[in-house]
Amino acid sequence: MISFESFARSYRGESRAAFVAGIREPHLALWTALDDESDERPTAQFLTLSHAPQAGAAARDHDAPLAVLPVAKRTGSNAFTLMITIGRAPNNDLVLPDRRVSKFHAYFRRVGDAWTVSDANSTNGTMVDGVPVPPERGLTLRSGARIVLGGAVHLEFLEADDLYDRLRAGGRDRAATE
Repeated sequence: MISFESFARSYRGESRAAFVAGIREPHLALWTALDDESDERPTAQFLTLSHAPQAGAAARDHDAPLAVLPVAKRTGSNAFTLMITIGRAPNNDLVLPDRRVSKFHAYFRRVGDAWTVSDANSTNGTMVDGVPVPPERGLTLRSGARIVLGGAVHLEFLEADDLYDRLRAGGRDRAATE
């Protein structure tokens, strides 16, 4: 995971053609601050209070994402060669250390020219553009799709062209600002 600011600085002078040629996989833009599971929460009331800032995570659309993650297989991460796993356990391809995300929460697969995401029977579920992802059944993703893991971690699936546009817009979602 790399901060959005660092990622943007790395590609600041790139043309669209050079950027798209160099970015071979889609990326996930992370819009929610992660709530690390090591932070013990003793009471339900405190839990509710700690989530209050996150409840409006969708309102972050006018700001830049916090980080970006390439949707790519990590060498030696796990035995699931046909899927790119996401979850809080360190053996996932995409690790999100957040207690609201299951250890093995969901997975991405390339099916022909399309990408799908499937929920891996996670505790708190996966949604794509407001539609719950049935366990073990994939939903096809479009670039710009909003993915919510565990009801709280907001991601955006971006192919290279749309990621380039997002970088040029300073992270803002042009559709949300027009």
